[in-house]
Amino acid sequence: MMIRIRRTVIALVLLLLIGAHDLSAHAAPKVDSVFPLGGQRGTTVEVEVRGTGLKGTYAVWLGPGTGRESPSTKGPDGIEAHVKAVPDASRAQVRLAIAADARLGFHNLSLVSPTGLSGAAPFWVGAEAVAQAAATPHTSEETAQPVKLPVVINGRLTEGGQLNYYSFDVSREQKVAFEVIASHGPKAQAHLAIEPQLALYEAGGSYLDPRWSKRLLFHEEITQGGIPANRRTTYQFTRSGRYLVNFGNRLGAGGAGSTYLLRIAPADETAGAEESAISWAKRRLQAVRSQSVGATAADVELVKEAEPNDEPAQANAFRVPAVLEGTIGRSGDIDRFRFKARAGEKLTFEVQTPSAGPPRFNLRLDVLDAKGAVVLSNLSVQDGKIGTEATKVIRVAPELVSKLDQEGEYTLRVRDLTSLRGSADHAYRVLVRPQVPHVGDPRVRPEGPVNLRPGAKQRLTVSAPGKEDFAGTLALSVEGLPQGVKAFVGANGSTIELVADASAPATPLPQVVRVSGLPIVGAKSGSAFLVAEVPVMIVNK
Repeated sequence: MMIRIRRTVIALVLLLLIGAHDLSAHAAPKVDSVFPLGGQRGTTVEVEVRGTGLKGTYAVWLGPGTGRESPSTKGPDGIEAHVKAVPDASRAQVRLAIAADARLGFHNLSLVSPTGLSGAAPFWVGAEAVAQAAATPHTSEETAQPVKLPVVINGRLTEGGQLNYYSFDVSREQKVAFEVIASHGPKAQAHLAIEPQLALYEAGGSYLDPRWSKRLLFHEEITQGGIPANRRTTYQFTRSGRYLVNFGNRLGAGGAGSTYLLRIAPADETAGAEESAISWAKRRLQAVRSQSVGATAADVELVKEAEPNDEPAQANAFRVPAVLEGTIGRSGDIDRFRFKARAGEKLTFEVQTPSAGPPRFNLRLDVLDAKGAVVLSNLSVQDGKIGTEATKVIRVAPELVSKLDQEGEYTLRVRDLTSLRGSADHAYRVLVRPQVPHVGDPRVRPEGPVNLRPGAKQRLTVSAPGKEDFAGTLALSVEGLPQGVKAFVGANGSTIELVADASAPATPLPQVVRVSGLPIVGAKSGSAFLVAEVPVMIVNK
């Protein structure tokens, strides 16, 4: 009896081991990190991709429009990729040739193997020189790595609490920007993701000891209390000299996979072309109309705040629809605008803060009636918890959707939630428009690539929130299916079943399946719009 039990246990263990091996062997590749994180136009970069299930990787997919020119793949935006080697299932070595006219910004890199397509990892392309952090330690002022501006630095944090120092020279009075373009923490420790910390010093500038460096405060540290949400800080240098900047993780974590991309350049070279308030407003109105049925185009006017406007009698007038542009220029600053509304008129107020944002700048909107009573607000108090303790949570929504019951003149009051901060960085835009019933932004799950074996199927779930009392449906269509794959839309219109025939041939590269939506209300329909592009591969392993 004992022998029989022992044999049964051994057989089960072997079965589990074989099953685990079979699952890992057939799992699609998974990408955890890419290093370096970026490169310069017109250069070639050797990149190491880390992840799991990378064995057999033979190509890099660079998004829709990628073509294969063996042994390389060429993307639509100026990057050519070649898989040089795959030392083991956790590493792949890739060579990226970046064209001189490659698109600036982030590109997506995915790996292709016989078991399918991985998710995408971002890789940044810039115009400035890109330097690799020195292999030798540069974790103190004395060992700081010298760099020449403008520069982008690919760096690593190999230990917890590590600070990496870089030194540079400023030859004249100028404003310099320090921007964390990207940062990456270990996937296994999402709660320890990198929260960038930057500190600026004037080398040998301490009054007490000329060997000590003098700490300098970034402009945003003074006006916003720290590094802003866009992770771009600036400093106005008033004299030439040698300066230092260090980079660390505010949470103190480091180790394998902790990487960053830091750009240091004159501020006018890094500012970029910011979308104007009127362009943003027109884009938002077009996006809403494209997801609706029967909505008509309407002109939108730009109204800039004019100080003084702190008091109700000083409110700037506007007519709906309009985009309001202003700045909370000092602590306690309040901006006021006035408008007329019909009884029962439904309005939407959308907020954008292009420079500073939460948690250091939270734009509060209040709509007051002719008697000065608040009738609408984007401020709400909700039940919440801190740890295990029940508490109240204050929330400022980026959008206010509501109805005005009475006809008359109203005042829109704009201010910071706390009234403690204000500066030129505290700029805002508020789009005030009539409500338009529309689908909202649909989402497709799963988001990642679909890897199908012959005879297998994958369900896609499409969810559409339905905004501003939209009472219709969203009809779906699917195009661009690989050979041997069919798509079936569920009766409820929210699911798509992708089914591969048993004889479906393998695809060497993904095919992009386009999911489109058509808003329908009663017997009327709007215009079709793109819901999602889903890469699909047929794999035989």
